[in-house]
Parts: sequence; structure tokens; C-alpha cells
Amino acid sequence: MPRLTLSSRLANSKSGCGGALPFFAGLITATLLIELVLHLIELSPLWRVLPVVEQELGWPDPDTGYSLRPNRNIINVKEHRNWVRTNRFGFRGPDPDVREPRHVYRVAVMGDSFTEALEVPYNRNFVSILGRKMAAEHDERKIEALNFGVIGSGPVQQLYHWENNAKALSPDLTIFVISEHYFRSNEMTNDSLNPGYVKNSAGEFSTGYQFRERRSQIYRDRWQGKLFFALMDHSRVVRAIYLKRKLGGVSGAAPAIQYRHTDVSCKTLNARAKNAAKFWRDNSPIAQLKLFDHYLKDMLDKFAEANGDLVVALYGLGLLPQQCKENWVLREQLHQAVQRKFQDKGIRFIDIDYEISLRNNDPAFAPSLFGFGKHVGIGHLNFNGHLHYAQALLAGIKKSKGKAGFQ
Repeated sequence: MPRLTLSSRLANSKSGCGGALPFFAGLITATLLIELVLHLIELSPLWRVLPVVEQELGWPDPDTGYSLRPNRNIINVKEHRNWVRTNRFGFRGPDPDVREPRHVYRVAVMGDSFTEALEVPYNRNFVSILGRKMAAEHDERKIEALNFGVIGSGPVQQLYHWENNAKALSPDLTIFVISEHYFRSNEMTNDSLNPGYVKNSAGEFSTGYQFRERRSQIYRDRWQGKLFFALMDHSRVVRAIYLKRKLGGVSGAAPAIQYRHTDVSCKTLNARAKNAAKFWRDNSPIAQLKLFDHYLKDMLDKFAEANGDLVVALYGLGLLPQQCKENWVLREQLHQAVQRKFQDKGIRFIDIDYEISLRNNDPAFAPSLFGFGKHVGIGHLNFNGHLHYAQALLAGIKKSKGKAGFQ
């Protein structure tokens, strides 16, 4: 075998580099071209139909686990495409009027993804609709309804969102819109993602912040975290690669399957009501009831120095059509039992599903409130659902007069 001379080795090395450089140049050019196309899609009407990389609206929060970032403007791609903007305070909707003296009646609505409602324009969200309906009934007052909804927020996280974000704006009325199943699950004791109630050495509940040990929390304000969010915000290609590796996809139109509302048979609805009644009416299990009582105490302690009214509005207790007459006895018992639990503590209560059910007889009505297009009945509130939620909240507010003077 002939030996390679030094000159031949150098020649081979140059030819290898010469092949690699065009490859990397082509790769960079292709990446920049894809980046440009993805940005142009967002700026054109084609964002409604062509592939769009889902961006991140929020980030880790040391007080609440997760919160929305201020002044973000992104396209929501799940269930129903929609542009979503956050204001300078970090929640959906226009900036509140912070001028003094204040001449507005301010309503803060806390909630989860149903309240956040990334699927619909802000003016079609039930918080915005509620504000307009309240203003229409009180011409002499300016009503300002603020949406503090954040995806995945259970009762504890909502309470700490109020304390760390909404409280500073001194709302005249605060409405907590909560899925009732949170109180019957282990969500309130889980502090791995957001604040939760954990038992201390004395066996008493206290607020746990284990989520602060997560890497995302630790690195958020360090250079690594700042670099990560800069790449996620400005590079669609990098964001797509990240989503593909972490979630298996870059966008999705399919709804969250856990929000399925298509089975409206009286038998199914009755079974759900019986399951909920075990806790709300029959006070079982006792350990879960003690956790609920601690939550109410924590809520009242935090609101002790607040001047505004407090309302808890639950959804998920059951949208019951009128033809299920045999089930209405149990549903009425469930409604009364839940109402007592809050009112005994001096907390105003709204049963959203109950208020809606009183006004609608169609058995197919419940699924019509959720989902979009071919996914009607599955997913989050649609335009019709937001309208009925606003009407239900307004009806509940008007049933009792609070200390801040709105009825």
C-alpha cells in the first residue's frame, strides 16, 4: 500500500473541509429561510390555516408556580386559533385604569384555562362579557372586569395569584371560578408545580413550595434562563425543535380530551351527581373535608384586610337538562349542600351549572357550550359557552348584595 505524503494529506484535508463548508452554509440558509417563512405566516392572514409554531405565553413564577408574562402577543393554536395578548400587568385584556382617584367598579376574576380562554378573542371571553353586562345594568358606573385566569390554576394557585397579583389593584369584587373536582382530588396537596397544602411536623396544614426546587424556577432569572426564553420567543425553528422533543409536536388543534361533555344521558349525569354528593353532602372523606376547611380559612385570612367582596363560583357540578326530572332532587340537594359550605363561612357562592340549567331544557344544550368545529362537546368553552357563563355569573351576583355595593 503506497504511503501518503504530507502534501497529499493536506490536499485530502482541504477537500474534506471544502465539502463540509457548503453543507453547513446550506443548512444555515435553509434554517433562516424556514424561520422567515414561519414569521411571515404569522404576519399574514394565512396564520389561520397554515402551520404555526405554538409559543409560550407564561413562565415559572416563584410565588404561584406559573404566571403569564407581560406584553406578550402570540397565536393560540389549540382547539381554535386566536391571537392572544397580555397587558403590562401580565394578564389578558386591556390595561386597567390605575389613575387616582378611581372612578371604576373593579371586578377581578380568578380562574384556570376556562377563564383564561386562549381559544376566543378577549371581547368574547365571559369575563369581558360579564363586565359589559354589569355596566349595561348600571349606567351611572364604569365597570372594569379583569381576567386573571391562568391555565391549570386550582383553588390554592388561584388564591396565591390573587394575593400576589390582583390584590394590588384593590378589586371591589373578586370572583374565583373553580372546577369543583379540585376539592375532591389531591390537587390542593400537590406543591410540585405550584403552592399546595402539606402537613408539617405537627400534622397541621401549611403552604408548601416544593416547586421552587425545579430547574425552571432556579434558572429563570439567570443567564441560562434568559437565553432560553430569548430563543423560545424569537426563533420559531428552535421553539419547534423544543416542542417536538418535549411534547411530540409543534402545534395542535385537538382539544384536551379530559374536558368531554358529549354524554348527557340522565343515567350518566345522575352518577356524576352522586359521586360529587359524597363529598359535598355526605362529608366524605373527612380528611378531604379538613383540607377544604383549611382552604377556606386561608382564603378568609387573606381577604381579612381587603375591602372588596368575595364570591366563589364553581363549575362542573353538573349541567342538568329539565327532562331528567328524577335527577333534579339530587341536583338540588347537591346545590344546597355546596352553598351551605361556603355561606356558613360568610362567602357568597354561585353554582354556574345550576344557574345555566335553570334556563335551558334542551338535552343537547350542554355539549353545545364546549368545543369548536368537529370537536363540539369536547374541550373548553366556545363562544356560546362564554355567553352563558357570563349570564350565570351575573345572575348569581345579583342574588345577593355585597359590602362593596354592587347588586
